[in-house]
Amino acid sequence: MKTIKYSLSALLAVLLSVCVMSCGEDYSSPLKGQIVSDQTFETGTNSKTVTIGTKDLSKCTVSSSANWCSATIQTSMVVINVQPNDTYEERQAVITLTDPEDGTILSFKVVQKQNDAILIDKDNYDVPEEGGDITINVKSNVDYIVEIPSNSSWLSQKKLATRGLKDSKIVLSAEKNNSGDERQATVLITDKNSRASSSITITQSLTPFIDIEKENYSVLEDASTIEISVKTNIKLEMIIDKDWIIDAGRINNNDLSFTQKLNISPLSSNSGRTATVVLKSQNTKWDLSKEVHISQTRGLYITSRDISIYVGESYAIKYENNTDQNLKWDSSDTSIATVNSDGVVKGKKKGVAVISVSTLDGKKSDKVSVDVQKKIVYKAEAVDLGLSVLWSAYNLGAENPENVGASFAWGETAEKSSYNQNNYLYYDNNMEQYIFIGKDISGTQYDAATVNLGGKWRMPTRDEMTELLKNCSWEWMQINGMNGYKVTSNNGNSIFMPAAGGADFNQDGKYLRYYTSTQYSLGYVLTLVLDSSFFGSADFGFNQYYGFAIRPVKSK
Repeated sequence: MKTIKYSLSALLAVLLSVCVMSCGEDYSSPLKGQIVSDQTFETGTNSKTVTIGTKDLSKCTVSSSANWCSATIQTSMVVINVQPNDTYEERQAVITLTDPEDGTILSFKVVQKQNDAILIDKDNYDVPEEGGDITINVKSNVDYIVEIPSNSSWLSQKKLATRGLKDSKIVLSAEKNNSGDERQATVLITDKNSRASSSITITQSLTPFIDIEKENYSVLEDASTIEISVKTNIKLEMIIDKDWIIDAGRINNNDLSFTQKLNISPLSSNSGRTATVVLKSQNTKWDLSKEVHISQTRGLYITSRDISIYVGESYAIKYENNTDQNLKWDSSDTSIATVNSDGVVKGKKKGVAVISVSTLDGKKSDKVSVDVQKKIVYKAEAVDLGLSVLWSAYNLGAENPENVGASFAWGETAEKSSYNQNNYLYYDNNMEQYIFIGKDISGTQYDAATVNLGGKWRMPTRDEMTELLKNCSWEWMQINGMNGYKVTSNNGNSIFMPAAGGADFNQDGKYLRYYTSTQYSLGYVLTLVLDSSFFGSADFGFNQYYGFAIRPVKSK
C-alpha cells in the first residue's frame, strides 16, 4: 500500500510540473513589443492618456521619476498628469511600466516645456544729450529680436546676444540729441515665435542753450544786410519790434545752429533809430531768449540847423561823422561865409551861403544854410504922444524910423533866419503843444524889447496898442521908399510906423503886423494888423511862432 501511495504522489507531481511548464511557455506580457514615443506637455497643468496596445495592463505597475509628473493605469491606457512648470527651463520625467508576471519593463519620456521668458533688469534708461551706448541686461530662454520704433532713428542696435536661459546684453547706441527737445523711445524685445514682448523706455535729455556771436550791430543809413551767427540746440522763433528790419531767412544750417540774415531798410531822416530782435525758444517750457540790438545812423550829418550869425562872427558847426574817413568842407559863396577844415564858419557879409561837408570818397555828405546878418544895433528914442506910455521912434532893431527893424517870434529875444513851429522855442514837438510862458509877457524875460534895450523899455500891451490906434491920427505915406503910417498925436508929436509885413510873409510895404505882449489864447497872440486903407485892429490872433516887428514903449 505504501508503494502504491508513493507511486501516485510521484505521478501527480509529474503531471503538475508538466502543466506548469506548459502554462509558462504560453504567457505573453501586454508590455511586450510596445513602443511609446516621448510625451510633450505645455507649461501649465495638464493630463494626457496614452494607449498601450489592446491588452489589460491592470496587473502592471507604473512609476514616475519626477514628483511633478504622475501616472495611473486604466485598462490598456496610462493617464499622465503634470503640474505647472514655473521655471524657465525645460524638464523631463521617465514613466516606467513593469509587468510582474514576467518582469517586462516599458519606459518612455515625459517632456514639459519651459516657461518662456525675456527678463530685463530695468524698464527705463536715461541717455545724456551727447548720446552714447545703452547696455540692457537680458535673461531669456527664447530667441528674440529688438524692435526700435521707426520714428526713433536716433537709436540703433550695436550688439545682440541670446542663448538659453542665460544672461545676455543688448547694446543700443544713441546719437547726439539735435532734435531740439528731450526725446523718448519705447523699444520692444520680442519673442520671434510667440511675439510676446517686454518693453523699455529710453529717455534722452537736453540742456537748452542759445549763443549769439554778436549782440550789438551798428549800421549806416544805406540799405544793408546783417548776418547773426547763432549756436543753439533748440528750435527758435524770432520777434522783430520794428518794421524797418526784415527777416531775410537763415543760411548755413548745421543741426539747429544757423546764420540769421536781416535786411535793413534805408534811413531817410537825420535822426538815428534803434531796434531789438529777440530769438526765443519755441517751446514754452524753456524761458530762454537772446536779444540783438541794432542801431542805424547816418554816416555823416550836420546836427546844427537854422544857423544864423552876424558879420564877423564865427560858429562851429555841430556834426556827427560815423565813417572812418576825413572830411572836406565847402562854402557855396565865400564872400558871404567861409568854412575851415574843422567846420568853423565865419560870416563875411549879409546873405545866405550853403555850407557842405563830405567824406573824401564823396559817398557821404550833408549841407546846411547859414544866414549871415549885419549885427543889429538896438536903440530907442522916446516920443511923448500924450498917451499913457512913451513910444519909441524906431522899431526894435531898426537903424532909422522908416526901417522895419528885426523880427521876433513872440517870447523869443533874438532874430532868426526863419520862423516856424518846429524851431519855436516854446513849442514842444514831442508833446505837440505850446509851452505857456505867461498871459502877458511885457517887461519879462520873454520880452525882446526889455532884453535888448534894457531900462524900462518893453513891448506894448493890447490896451496900449489900441490906445495908440484910437487917440492918434494915422496917415498912409512913404518915407525914403518905405510905405507906412505917420502917427500924430493931439500934442503935435508923431512917429512913423513902417509897413512891416512879417518875416515870412514877404509883405513889407503893404501891411503892418506888430506884436503886442498880450496872448489871445495858448499859441495865439493879439497883433496889430493894418492895411493901407486903415482896415484892421489890435485884436487879430496870430500864431506866436511868426516873426513880427515890435515897437517898444516905456512907462512915463
